[in-house]
Amino acid sequence: RELRSMFCRLRTLSVAGALVEFDRLPIGALINITFGLPGIDKRLSLDAIVLCCTRAGVSVLFDSPRTWEVGILRRYLMSLAEDAELEPTNALAISQPAAQP
Repeated sequence: RELRSMFCRLRTLSVAGALVEFDRLPIGALINITFGLPGIDKRLSLDAIVLCCTRAGVSVLFDSPRTWEVGILRRYLMSLAEDAELEPTNALAISQPAAQP
C-alpha cells in the first residue's frame, strides 16, 4: 500500500462527498481528505471512496464520517446557503474552476 500526500482543491462540497480537482484515481480507491473551512477552527480529516473521474475532477463519497464532522459540514453549508439563498442540501461550489488554456 502506497501512502502519498498531495495538495488539491475541493471544487464542490456536500455533507455526503466532494468533487476534488485532481487528474485521476482508481475507482473504489480509499483516500483521506484533510481540509479546513473558513470560520471553522478545527480541520476535518475524512476518509472517502472514489466514485468516478471526470475532466472536472475526482468525485468522492465520504466513508462513515463521524457525527460531529457531519454537523460541521452541515452548519458550514447552511451558512453558505443562507448567503446564496440556496437549499442547504445542494452541493455548493467553494472555489472557482481553474482557467482553461
